[in-house]
Amino acid sequence: MATPTKSQVMSWKTGVLGQIALDAGKVRDAIDTQADTLNRTISALDWSGAAHDGALGRADSEKIQQRALATSYDNFALALEGAEGEIDYPISQIQSTLTSLPTGWSVAEDFTVTAPNQSKTNKPSDNDKNQAANDSVSLQGLARAIGESMDHWAPKILDAINSISGMAPTKAQLAATNPLDQLTPDQARKDLQSLKNGTADPSTVERLRLATHLSADDSTALDTDGTKSVNLPQFGYLQAFTQAMNGMSPADIDKLGSTLPGNEPSMVQAAIANDFRLISNPQIHAAGLDGQPSGTDTGGMKQLPDTVQTWLRPNPSGLNLNGKDALANGGDKNAAVSAALSDGTKQMGALADLMSKGDTTIQGSDINRALIKQGAEIAALDTDKNSDTGKLADKFLFDAAGDHTAARDAFTNPDNVMDVTCTPGGHYDADSHVLDIIQHQWNPDQLGAQKLVSWIGQDAGSPNQFLQQRAGESATALANVIVKNQATLSHDIPGYSGYVSFGELNPNLSIAVAKSLEPYIPNFVGVNAGIHESDLLVNHYAGNLATAGTHAGVDYTAGDLSNLFKVIDSNPQAATEFNEAAAHLAGQLDFKAGAGYDYAALQSAQLTGAMQAGLHDELKTLIDIDHLNANDAATAAYNKKLEIADIVTGIVNGAGSFGPEGGAISTAAWILDPIIKAQIETPDTYGINLTPTHWSNDLALAQGIGSSDPLYQDVNIIRGYNSLNPGTFERFNTYEFDGHTHKFFDDQGRPNVEVIKKHPDAFQQALTDIMEKPLGRYDLNHNQGWVKDDISVAEPEDGDSR
Repeated sequence: MATPTKSQVMSWKTGVLGQIALDAGKVRDAIDTQADTLNRTISALDWSGAAHDGALGRADSEKIQQRALATSYDNFALALEGAEGEIDYPISQIQSTLTSLPTGWSVAEDFTVTAPNQSKTNKPSDNDKNQAANDSVSLQGLARAIGESMDHWAPKILDAINSISGMAPTKAQLAATNPLDQLTPDQARKDLQSLKNGTADPSTVERLRLATHLSADDSTALDTDGTKSVNLPQFGYLQAFTQAMNGMSPADIDKLGSTLPGNEPSMVQAAIANDFRLISNPQIHAAGLDGQPSGTDTGGMKQLPDTVQTWLRPNPSGLNLNGKDALANGGDKNAAVSAALSDGTKQMGALADLMSKGDTTIQGSDINRALIKQGAEIAALDTDKNSDTGKLADKFLFDAAGDHTAARDAFTNPDNVMDVTCTPGGHYDADSHVLDIIQHQWNPDQLGAQKLVSWIGQDAGSPNQFLQQRAGESATALANVIVKNQATLSHDIPGYSGYVSFGELNPNLSIAVAKSLEPYIPNFVGVNAGIHESDLLVNHYAGNLATAGTHAGVDYTAGDLSNLFKVIDSNPQAATEFNEAAAHLAGQLDFKAGAGYDYAALQSAQLTGAMQAGLHDELKTLIDIDHLNANDAATAAYNKKLEIADIVTGIVNGAGSFGPEGGAISTAAWILDPIIKAQIETPDTYGINLTPTHWSNDLALAQGIGSSDPLYQDVNIIRGYNSLNPGTFERFNTYEFDGHTHKFFDDQGRPNVEVIKKHPDAFQQALTDIMEKPLGRYDLNHNQGWVKDDISVAEPEDGDSR
């Protein structure tokens, strides 16, 4: 508006716009409340069938429209508040200035201030004249500010008013129709045809977007409850739209909408990708007359276009006869496989490109299950990490890895749900497919396999039980695949020249696996089989491994747990990550044992024994290989120095930090050297990288206690004992030896390492006299764990002592 006049400003009342904004906010809140109440009321009605579904769809539509109206009121309120905030001050200042002017002063409509004449000179004094000029400038500036603010806010206020008027007509018969009513099967076929011939308009794109949009509530239902059915009113539209693609190649499907203007091509591609995820989801359906899913109107693999199924269900090695012919004629295997997929990679690549679009976090879709299955089988075709097939396998895994339900199914195949991804009558073997993924060599920039496992650690301690169960089951399956195939994963993965381990082949993936499995170490060692250690569990669904292995020095019988450490120890960073977590848990188990939980001493022995045996076995195997492959005597001599090593103690007998001059560093040295140089933190201060645990709540030992020092174990037991017997630390500090006392523990119960090392005889005698019974019980059960192989039936020697 133009600069307001004096009369206008003096007639205005400050705070009015703010009050209107407050009232508009109340209307907004009332609409929101009414929308939720109406929707909840319809949803909660105890009835079913077509009428119920129609009412629910209508209620959803009404809720959307009411929320849109509430948004308009919210915009109205915000615009009013913005205007009020900018004009309230200048109006108040103008009004205050004008009402406080001395008698005789005048103000024109344009805010020009005139001072009165002096009686003697018949003109204003110089001071009054200057004051009037200053007041004029000030008032006119304030008035201009009001006009500029109104120019800014008036259009926004008007737009909000028009929006409210448009969405809230005065006549009921003018109410907007339910947009879902347009999503009919016939309309779907017309929309697809318009995309094919390039005549689609914005309304077509908007319909497709609306049809393939999953509400937040439905998305949450799929993510947090693997059994809940989700009824989509637009299911018929999705089904017809998808089936109308039968006969179209994936490359042609990927081009749909590509000729549209602006960002509409990307919108169409995202919608089609979401369509495939929704229509292939067995939890999504259209309700039958009884309100239950009908046989033909339930999502699943069978709902996808026939051509998409053709490229996803068969084993990829049989998709093209050219490859078979090339191989049969004596061609190189990798070249033959590449030829086999030369045609297929174009179609599969188009499908991978399509499925990278849209919402990749929709859970439980068969197309994602199929992408993982096919990605694993493509990865198994050749060993060339730079091949087109390797790149394609990575894309498939990456596109599907956001679907954690599908990933869990790929790891475990519960109730054979993955079989639908195979050719009819085929069976999906989970272990072999997971193995195909982890023993294929991936480039550092190929992250699909890492993404497929990383969520397992992230969801380990989820407060949602379904998410926690999904992650725990996946962790157990992954660990067991590693254990079953330790002989090859530890040093001799097939298909590669020479000897190669999992950690060498895929360093980044091995680190991701180690981090993902860290939170489950308590489960693997059988903490869940105990009675009182449940607070050490991050996850309550992962199972324990069957055996730990028996240990006596370096003569041991390998078990599942030690073999898990063995494979993870094939990479130095993965070994450091995993063993730090395990050593920290061992400290916590010792604390528990000191507090009287006899299971904990047994499990601590099984855990530390598996750590020692796993690393010893891995290094010995690799050193033997290095001896066979040694290029010169100097390298072989260096290798021999590394034959005894243990990450738990951090001791290497006779090993230097560097290889001999001119000699190659061996595989064993590659693993061991970074571990020794890592200066691993005291395990008691270690925290799981991905999932918060209870493990770091109890202990905080001072630096200087290495895990190889018996003091490490003793102090943890003492701290546990003190939790039941307060004053134990004071007993140590006041224990008299040769007429002297020593402060072995500070006021927080932390050991004074220098004092203990300076007076070892005094500390040892105090330990014997004060802790004789709990240490004796600990040793008894710890020794039992050291020789007991079976994890699941581990029993304490004395029973629980609490």
